[in-house]
Amino acid sequence: MAKLNPREKDIMELRFGFRSGGDEKTQKEVADMLRNFTKLHIKTRKKNNKQNEKRNTKQNRVELKFT
Repeated sequence: MAKLNPREKDIMELRFGFRSGGDEKTQKEVADMLRNFTKLHIKTRKKNNKQNEKRNTKQNRVELKFT
């Protein structure tokens, strides 16, 4: 397990019940869990990017006023 990357380790822990108190998951359950996590992660990144763009736009407007 020490040689696995974090994603592979998560898959093994979920698949064979190392993490969830012995509750083993099917390959489909693990895939669905990872897919949902990935969608949530992407949605959060998009939201953060939009917030950063707004902040940068406001900063640029302020800089233009002073130049």
